[in-house]
Amino acid sequence: MGKSWEAVVTLDVSRIGPALAVPVTVETAEGDVTQAQVFDAEHAQIRIATRAKPLRVVVDKHGTTARGNGSPFTILTMDDELEHALIVYGTQDEAVGNHEAAKLLQTALRRREHNVQPPIRADREVTEDELRGHHLLLVGRPTTNAVSQRLAAQWPVDFGPRSFTVRGQTYTHPESAVLAAGDNPLNPRYSAVLVAGLGSLGTYQTVGKLSDDVLGYAPIVIAPFGRDPRELVPPLPGLTVVPNFP
Repeated sequence: MGKSWEAVVTLDVSRIGPALAVPVTVETAEGDVTQAQVFDAEHAQIRIATRAKPLRVVVDKHGTTARGNGSPFTILTMDDELEHALIVYGTQDEAVGNHEAAKLLQTALRRREHNVQPPIRADREVTEDELRGHHLLLVGRPTTNAVSQRLAAQWPVDFGPRSFTVRGQTYTHPESAVLAAGDNPLNPRYSAVLVAGLGSLGTYQTVGKLSDDVLGYAPIVIAPFGRDPRELVPPLPGLTVVPNFP
C-alpha cells in the first residue's frame, strides 16, 4: 500500500463462541497498532494498516477478552468498577511511605477519567466485610502489609526479605516494583491487586504510573528500576502468527 502496509487478519469465528469485541494487535519495529472488532460469522476479517512492516499479529495480546469471559483478573480490572474498589495500605513496616502511596493511588485512579475516589483503609483497621465486598488494591509487599501477607498465595510472585522473583527472574533494587492481580479469595466476584515496591520509593513511583496510562491490562506488570514497565502476558501460541507477504 504505497509507503504503508496492511495486515489482513481472518479469525475462525466458530472457535470464539458468541460475538465478541476482540482486539487484534499488529507489532512493528515502530510500535504496536491495535484495533478491536466484533467478530461473528459475517465479520470474520479485519484489516489493519501500519506505517512499518508488520512483524507479528497477536489476537487479544493483553488478555482483555479473556478477562471479560471469566479468566484471571488484570491489574486494571477494577477500572470500570471503582465504586467497588478499596485501597488498603500496609502498616507493618514503611507505614508512612505506604500511606503516601495509597493517597497517590487514590488520586491516580481519579485522574483516569473517573469521578470516583476509592476509600483508603489501613491494614490494621479494615474489616472482613470490607475485604469481602470490594476489589482490593493492596499497597505494600507482604512484609509491610498484613492483608498482602494474608493473600500472598493469590499472586505468582515470590517475595524475599528485600527481593521478589517472577518466573525465575529475581529483582533486588529497592526502587523496583511489581503489580500483580488475582482473585479476592474472600469473594471471587472481585479482584485483589498487589502494588509492591522493594522500598517505599519504588511503591510510590509505581503507583504514579497508573495516572499516565503507562501500565496496561495485564495480570502481572514488572517495573524494574531504570527500565520501562514490562507486562507478563504470554499470548497463546494459537493466537500469534508471523504474517506472510508476497
